Amino acid sequence: MSNDESQITKSCDSCSVCCVSLRIDYEGLKKLPDVPCQHIKPGGGCSIYHERPRGCRNWSCGWLKLPAMHEKWRPDKSGILIRLDGNLLIFQATSSVGHSRFWTVDFLTEAFDLLSKGYDLGLSIPTKKGFTNYLTHLTPRLSGFVGANDFRGAEMVMRDVIFRAKYAKTDEEKPI
Repeated sequence: MSNDESQITKSCDSCSVCCVSLRIDYEGLKKLPDVPCQHIKPGGGCSIYHERPRGCRNWSCGWLKLPAMHEKWRPDKSGILIRLDGNLLIFQATSSVGHSRFWTVDFLTEAFDLLSKGYDLGLSIPTKKGFTNYLTHLTPRLSGFVGANDFRGAEMVMRDVIFRAKYAKTDEEKPI
């Protein structure tokens, strides 16, 4: 990270995508994915922000954590939630985004940039309603295309990943 990147500060502002897209199963706060949290304020934000559960406090939005990531990738603007899961940076489609977004030159340029900086990438795609998302590891699938800037090859890989996700057998969403 350059010194310029460390000086960039971001905030959620009106974005509440994580409060809708994610499953929340914490003591005192439970909700299924793709259901708005009962504590979202009109216009965004959390009505219990200062008293929110530890799990919400520990949530790491990838867009917020990556200072150089452009404003257009903010989840409420892009329709893509970027989450950190251990060392994996996962791009998760929200219910409001078409999956074709993942094979655009715009998305692939960002993915190539992150891969070239050493980030490990994943992709989480919704399957059938009531079932968990399909998660795939993108780094081994896209790494060979980065050095050559082979967007066409990467596009074909992404189309294949998303096609397979649509028909993947995933677990039923556990009741809360």
